Amino acid sequence: MSDYFNDEKPNTSINPREAITCAAAQQTLPQLCQLYIVIDFLNRYRTRRPPSDEAKHYIAKWLHREDLHEERELTEQLYNTLVRMGFKGSTEYIPLRDGVYFPQTELASGVQIEVFVSTCIRWTLGAPGIACFVDDGVGTYTPGVFVGIVDETASHSVQLV
Repeated sequence: MSDYFNDEKPNTSINPREAITCAAAQQTLPQLCQLYIVIDFLNRYRTRRPPSDEAKHYIAKWLHREDLHEERELTEQLYNTLVRMGFKGSTEYIPLRDGVYFPQTELASGVQIEVFVSTCIRWTLGAPGIACFVDDGVGTYTPGVFVGIVDETASHSVQLV
């Protein structure tokens, strides 16, 4: 069983000054009165990059379609499967090293996007996530679905405004 079910709670207290701050928060923080939330146990992805072969294999295996190897084929099949499960989000995905992220709403084009993926809330296919970006000078967030490999050892605490 996980430590969460023991009487002793794991030490999750952090100093907010030590938390990673997403790009949207960095641009918005000076304009606000320092109101923010810190979320623990998140993986951070700052760049779009094709999923690794290991991530593609993980996704194909989850789909029971190990014959699919190309990113386009995988993501089309993956999106269709998510829709059958009730997902109503965007068809546009963000490719990440460890998998792919489907946001709930379409994201602004031409902006730097960071994706944060939960390492403590898990699904067999991946985990929930949140995309963070600056649109017209305002920090914007949109939830979504990350499908791929979740590495708990790389998790951080993240400060969101």
